[in-house]
Amino acid sequence: MTLGIYIGTFLFLIAGIGTGLYLTKIVTKETKNVSNLKDNLILAYVNTAVGTVCFWLLWFCMYMHQLHPIITPLLEHE
Repeated sequence: MTLGIYIGTFLFLIAGIGTGLYLTKIVTKETKNVSNLKDNLILAYVNTAVGTVCFWLLWFCMYMHQLHPIITPLLEHE
C-alpha cells in the first residue's frame, strides 16, 4: 500500500474524531431535556462514525481506481 493511503486514512480518522468532539458540544448545548442527552449523543456518534466510514470508503475506492484502472486505453498502430 502506498503512503497516500495511510495519510488519507489518518486524515479521515482525525476529521471523524474532530467532528465527534464538535457535535458533543453542539448536542449538549441544544438538548433541553437532560434525560434525552445520552440518546442524542449516541445518535450523533453513530451518524458521525457511519458517515466518516462511508466517505472514507468512497475516497479509498476512487484512490485505488486511479492507481489501478480497470479499463485501459487501447493503442492502435497505424
